Parts: sequence; C-alpha cells; structure tokens
Amino acid sequence: MSVGTAVTAIVLIGIFSFLYIAMGVGVDKIYTKNNDMIAADTPYSQGRLDALTGMFNVWYALPVAVLLLILFWAIKQALADKDTVV
Repeated sequence: MSVGTAVTAIVLIGIFSFLYIAMGVGVDKIYTKNNDMIAADTPYSQGRLDALTGMFNVWYALPVAVLLLILFWAIKQALADKDTVV
C-alpha cells in the first residue's frame, strides 16, 4: 500500500467523522422528540414508528458501512499499486 493511499484513507475517515458528528446534533433532536412523543402518549402512527426505526438503524449502521467501503477501496488501491515483479 502506498503512503498516498493510506493518507487518503485517513483523510476520508476524518472528513466522514466530522460530518457524522455535525449531523448527529440534528439526529439527536429527532431521537429526543420521538421519545417525548412516545412517553406522552401522543397519537403515534405505526408508519411513523417504522420510518423512525429505519432511519435510526441506518444512522447507526452508517459508520460501519463507510469504514468498510474505505477499507475495500484501500485494498483495491493496494492491489493496483502492487509491483508485478516476482
């Protein structure tokens, strides 16, 4: 693996981490409002429950998916940069 690939992977992880933390504030507010509605016995449809459950599941799985994509990209780059001399 070349140094450029490793540095690019680290930079991509850093950029994603910053954006994930920045968007986390909004997701936290949605999560808090969702819990307030459930606790207050507010009329709460099954469609809303399913939509928010799906959104939270995607939100929690997003870092794992991004890390796997960056890992696969780095492996692909490492194999492409490999010398063909045996």
